[in-house]
Amino acid sequence: MGLVSFLFGSVLIVGISETMHRARARAAKAEEEAKLHKEVKNSEERFRTLIEQASDGIFVSDAQGRYLDVNSAGCRMLGYSREEILGLGIPELIAADEAPRLASHLAKLRSGNTDVAEWQFRRKDGSPFVGEVSARQLPDGRLQAFVRDVSERKHAERRQLELMEELKRSESEAREQHALFRSIFDGVPEGIALVDKERRIVMVNPALTRIFGYEADELIGASTVKLYACPAAWEEQAIISEKAHRARLQPRVIRFRRENGETFPGEVISADYRDVGGGLRGYIGIIRDVSVEQRREKELRQAQRLESLGQLTGGIAHDFNNLLTVITGNLQLIDMGLKDERLKRYLDAVEQAAQMGAQLNKRLMLFGRQEMLAPTPINLNDRVTNMLELLRRTIGEDITVKVALSKNIWPTRTDADEIENAILNLAINARDAMSNGGNLLIETGNVVIDNNAAREELPPGSYVRLSVSDTGSGMPPEVLARAFEPFFTTKEPGKGTGLGLSSIYGFVKQSGGHITIDSEVGHGTTATIYLPKFEQSEKTELAVQEKEAEAPIRGAGETILVVEDNPDVRRVTVERIK
Repeated sequence: MGLVSFLFGSVLIVGISETMHRARARAAKAEEEAKLHKEVKNSEERFRTLIEQASDGIFVSDAQGRYLDVNSAGCRMLGYSREEILGLGIPELIAADEAPRLASHLAKLRSGNTDVAEWQFRRKDGSPFVGEVSARQLPDGRLQAFVRDVSERKHAERRQLELMEELKRSESEAREQHALFRSIFDGVPEGIALVDKERRIVMVNPALTRIFGYEADELIGASTVKLYACPAAWEEQAIISEKAHRARLQPRVIRFRRENGETFPGEVISADYRDVGGGLRGYIGIIRDVSVEQRREKELRQAQRLESLGQLTGGIAHDFNNLLTVITGNLQLIDMGLKDERLKRYLDAVEQAAQMGAQLNKRLMLFGRQEMLAPTPINLNDRVTNMLELLRRTIGEDITVKVALSKNIWPTRTDADEIENAILNLAINARDAMSNGGNLLIETGNVVIDNNAAREELPPGSYVRLSVSDTGSGMPPEVLARAFEPFFTTKEPGKGTGLGLSSIYGFVKQSGGHITIDSEVGHGTTATIYLPKFEQSEKTELAVQEKEAEAPIRGAGETILVVEDNPDVRRVTVERIK
């Protein structure tokens, strides 16, 4: 009995022990499962939190594209609630024109490929946006998509492209503006200099280098004092430039100096050069060479003055010629009936004086262009050659006479005697200017005057040129300005009448030409005569006139009609032809 009880007790103990062991095992397993479940739940919560905190929209759909899950970012992106999205499919959220792409997109995902592309989406309010989608198929067959709203990025990209295009346009416009500026800057005939505040040259245009004779690299960086005739003119212009912003400046004429040392008058306009903020960077100077303009104005004034003198002199010479005609005519009439030899001598002296007065008056009439010329076609080279021996004897041995005659000189039509007198007078003037000897050069040539070189006194056309140059003392400006005036002379009393150059001037102008004198003290003088080229058409017309003039004049008992407005001249003329 005791053994049975012992065995029963032992079995009972073992059973209880096993039960307790299984209970403990089940409890441990339950605890482990609870712990695992808690960990899974925590993991899911962490995963859901991570998904919810993601800035990209995360969408899960079934294989047919019906949405099963979506995070908060996706809801905000589309403007729907989570419940609303879960009741929709992909076609309801994308733009209508994206529908054709959907079938191939889903097929690609079902084949196990990942698709990354941009899609046009439509929000709940109908507004569109661009989403960058990265989609793939999950192992369980569901589809997962990450969507990022790239509208702002696309807008930024578009804006960047627009800005780049705008920049390109701006650069193109800037290049065009620069090209326009360079065209204007390089093309204007006036010189332009851009200088800094210290008046150092920053930029010059080709016209300025042409006016001054420098190369551009010789001027860049140099002080503008290099361009002025004297420092005083530079300092005066500096004061004007500094005050340029206070008042609008009128053009000023200042003397400048070229690279070769020659000074010239230039008309200057100055203006401020400022940066985009209005700060003073320097000055812009526009310089116009007015030396030719001033010379032409001076020549015009001189021509107008000589024209007035010519009209006055011509009128006086005409009246004086009438007086001389009456005097010489009456002297001849008296001489015809005078028998006393002593009185004849007195009469001859008076007549010689009257003839000298007539010669003097002829020069006055030449200046006044009232002397009758006898123009004929001539060759200037022949006239110069024929006079060389006379010129050498006249001007003396201490002066060397040289000639430079053009081989193909054009013919001209003028009074042969007067052109020879002109050459002789110019040579004598040159001799008087070379008291210690020197060189006399006579040149001929053909000249074509175009519109640019034409002057009021010398219109465009073809001319024959005759130049007489000496190495004498030259003439100061005040003497040169009056060189052609009648009776003006710098010679001592009794050594010149002052009618040599004036008679040449009148003869040349009456022949349709022009004469100029270039002279500088200590550098000699050059007198240049321009005579019109004698054309072939003029030769034919002249031949007809000469043929008509050669026809003999026949008369038999006709009456001579004397026409003269001066009664004294008319009377003495009638007496002389009786």
